[in-house]
Amino acid sequence: MTQNLQLQVEEFIKGMVREDSDNRFNKLDGTPIYDEPIVGFASGADPLFEDYKKIIGNFHMTPREFLEKVAAEQGKSI
Repeated sequence: MTQNLQLQVEEFIKGMVREDSDNRFNKLDGTPIYDEPIVGFASGADPLFEDYKKIIGNFHMTPREFLEKVAAEQGKSI
């Protein structure tokens, strides 16, 4: 992933948290519930994702499984 794309994705995620009205104590003073998130990137081929399946459960999808599922639902392949 290029540095520019990483920055765009990071800002998109941070903006969603910053601007979401559900991230506010609206009945109190409107302050944010959550601080700015820490965003990082990992290789979808990292074996750690297979470990997550063992720890969390077989229902947990690896990045590749998730992308294959979404692509299939859209009639595409990866």
